Amino acid sequence: MAAPDAPLLLTGFGPFEGVSENPSGRAASALGGDPGVHSVVLPVSFRGAPRAFDAALAVLAPAVPVALIGLGVHRGPELRLERRACRPLRSQQLDLEGMRADEVDLAGPDELCTAVDLDALAAELLAAG
Repeated sequence: MAAPDAPLLLTGFGPFEGVSENPSGRAASALGGDPGVHSVVLPVSFRGAPRAFDAALAVLAPAVPVALIGLGVHRGPELRLERRACRPLRSQQLDLEGMRADEVDLAGPDELCTAVDLDALAAELLAAG
């Protein structure tokens, strides 16, 4: 359980093919200076992202983040909040190291779902502009 003063861990991603400046990484970096927020920009790499994430957790230790917010981009114009993460990964795009998702052996459950009320969060985000 996270302590009351535990930080929020905010992640975004770095650049990738066709995207020289990833807005998720830019947002994470900008918000990382706020009190109580620790941010990390993850490389777009199936091997590198978990290593960078683990390094961020090590920096925070022994504190445990109160929550994790993972930012990313998608092609649509609207805000999209994801309710779950699944494996196996299905993308056929290569990461920055030339690896495909189906070459990655991920440990852990097949699905992770959020307990956050995403409808309420979306309403708050839209109201804030």
